[in-house]
Amino acid sequence: MKQIGVHFAASSGLGVVDMNDNGSQNGVARYAVAKYVPDMRRMEPRNIGIVVWSHGTTGFKFMVDEDARTFVNDYAAYDRWVTYWGKILAADAVKPRRSEPVPKHDKNYFDAFLKTQKGNYRLFDGGESVEAVAADDVQDFADFLFDELITPPTRAVGTDMVKPRSIINGTYISVMPWHLSPNG
Repeated sequence: MKQIGVHFAASSGLGVVDMNDNGSQNGVARYAVAKYVPDMRRMEPRNIGIVVWSHGTTGFKFMVDEDARTFVNDYAAYDRWVTYWGKILAADAVKPRRSEPVPKHDKNYFDAFLKTQKGNYRLFDGGESVEAVAADDVQDFADFLFDELITPPTRAVGTDMVKPRSIINGTYISVMPWHLSPNG
C-alpha cells in the first residue's frame, strides 16, 4: 500500500518554495487550519476546521454545531464565517479585499484565500501533502486532516493515543511533523 505523508508548517509562514504551474510544490495539496480565537487579547486559538486546495480543487470540513457551541462565544457569527468560507470555496475564484479575483486554478489562489480571515476567525497555512493528491481525493484528504488535527482525542492525556490508519482510495496516509531549518 502506498504511503503519503503530510508536512506541517512550523509557523504560519513557509517561506519561499518553488511552485509549479498548478500553484503547489511538485503538485502537492496545500492546507489551512481554520481557528477561532475567543479572546483576541489572549490569542489562544482553537482549531475549528480544515481547508485543502490542490490543482484547482478544494475540500473543507468544519466543526459541527454541537462541538462548536461548547466554546464559541457567538454561534451566529461562527455560522456566518463557516458559510462565508464555504461559499468562497464553492466559487470559481476568490476575491480578496482591494484585489482582483484569483481563479481556483491559479497558483496564487490558496494564498488569496488565506487573506479572507478577520478578527476572531483566522486561517493558518498548515502545510502540504508530501505527494500529489488527486482531485477526486481532495475532500477525503480534508476529512483525514480534520480527524487528525481538529477532532478532539478520544483518550485522556497520558494514555496511549493510538489512531487507526487512515486510508484514502487504498493509500495509507501517515502524518509526519515538518520543521523548517534556517537554511530552508
